[in-house]
Amino acid sequence: MTGYTETLTVTLPEALAEIASKIGRAIDTDRGGADSFISLGDGTIQCRTPCKPWYKEALLQMQSNPSALHQFCIQDYQTRWSTLTAPTLQECEQFLAAAIIN
Repeated sequence: MTGYTETLTVTLPEALAEIASKIGRAIDTDRGGADSFISLGDGTIQCRTPCKPWYKEALLQMQSNPSALHQFCIQDYQTRWSTLTAPTLQECEQFLAAAIIN
């Protein structure tokens, strides 16, 4: 895992688990993103993963731009998950409005 010098943590209300799974599928560069969020037992879910600095920065920049996250998800779904439905813009907005990303 050369170059994975950062850790990305995303915390959300558990009520958004289905949306988190859809977005996690796109933002995880391997195949496990849909299952990346786990319950913390306090009404929240969290994903914590090592990543490269440029990747963390890109996701942090998307935090204030739901349209950018939505386009990213659409492109990834078209490439890797063509039989599944990508998250909607509204779902990306909900995700980012509730997410604590650091």
